[in-house]
Amino acid sequence: MEVINSEKKKTIITAAATQREEKYYFRYSSYVKLVRITAWMKRFLTNLKRTKDQRITGNLQFEEIKIAERALLKQVQIDAFNNEEDKRLYI
Repeated sequence: MEVINSEKKKTIITAAATQREEKYYFRYSSYVKLVRITAWMKRFLTNLKRTKDQRITGNLQFEEIKIAERALLKQVQIDAFNNEEDKRLYI
């Protein structure tokens, strides 16, 4: 009986469900709205790292919108040219 028990092995089975991650920029058809949403999200992330008195408030500044546009362009390039190895495609 000991010989049989020593040869038993545990089998672990795992199942992984993969879903394609939906990018938030596919939800909006307006480019201006998409850039502004991205700018607000970037500001939120920046403000998380700052103390309460150092946080940025008020309307979006031109520089924030410019940075958001660049970030969107970079993300779209990464998605579109994911398999490409030419580093000139990326900002």
